Amino acid sequence: MSGTITGMWFRKDLRLVDNTALIAMMNERDDNESVIGIFNINPSQLKKGTLNHQAFFAAVEQFSEEAEKAGLPIHFIVGKPEKAFETLKKAIPELTKIYFNRDERGYGKKRDEAMLTFFSDYKIQVNHFQDSHLHGVSEIKKDNGEAFKVFTPYYNRWKKLKKPLFQKEEFADFGVKGADFRQLFKEEQKYVSELLAEIPIELKGEVGLQRARGYLSRFIDKKVSSYEVDRDYPAIKGTSRISRFLRTGELSIREVYHRLNDSDGGGE
Repeated sequence: MSGTITGMWFRKDLRLVDNTALIAMMNERDDNESVIGIFNINPSQLKKGTLNHQAFFAAVEQFSEEAEKAGLPIHFIVGKPEKAFETLKKAIPELTKIYFNRDERGYGKKRDEAMLTFFSDYKIQVNHFQDSHLHGVSEIKKDNGEAFKVFTPYYNRWKKLKKPLFQKEEFADFGVKGADFRQLFKEEQKYVSELLAEIPIELKGEVGLQRARGYLSRFIDKKVSSYEVDRDYPAIKGTSRISRFLRTGELSIREVYHRLNDSDGGGE
């Protein structure tokens, strides 16, 4: 294949809609650039048999199928990030750019900092974005630049900031077919197939953007007006039940915010 390859590294942003890094990649690419989807599985992080593990990989499987239908096959790479991407680069030496939505805390933050060094050493240009929150950790500070330590003044400053828009572009609308090098990763594909085969069938119907939007719509139509009261009573199903979709990134926080703001429902 002629030209260069640009990769979109998906993590906890399992959607093709309102995905900041994905939209930036597609808008900034040159005509001679092909694109690939990438998902890294680090076995040392897996907690097989737990509900969190099963639910997350049910979402990964659903997203992978949706991405392939849209023309962006997901290339699964297995191992610690540095080793997995070293294998990827050797298999696809034309890979010269990476886009991803960064983590800003915990293990993900440390991983991303290490990977910035790795990509620099391998001459891979990096483009990373804040996507998981309406505002990133560095956006809301005191006038002297220090971080807030009390919630109310933090929230008052948060409310004053202009909120990012819901980016409605979908990858399928861009009219660009992703490259497919999955034949170079047969062992990785086998590993992923065996991993996904362990997911209970009943979980597979509870994932995906359309399912997430269904929960959000029901919350807006029936629950949001009494949410500030009902959320305190476990016996009442008064919450949105969308946190799991936000955790995997199947649903965008910007879509949630603007749909709530645009709705007729009241509530604190």
